[in-house]
Amino acid sequence: MVREVGRLPGHVGSGAVDGQGVVHVVFDDGTLQDRVDAEHGPGHVAVVSALRPVGPTM
Repeated sequence: MVREVGRLPGHVGSGAVDGQGVVHVVFDDGTLQDRVDAEHGPGHVAVVSALRPVGPTM
């Protein structure tokens, strides 16, 4: 699994915490998490995005 998630776009690092895979990426709008859930099942791998969307500016 680590090899597979390491191929995700924007992959920065990956590991496991309490038996759950954790993948750090530069940015995920939910698309990568959906992809990982479809491949490995919901709740098995968490995708953590370094960047967050910014709201409208004034």
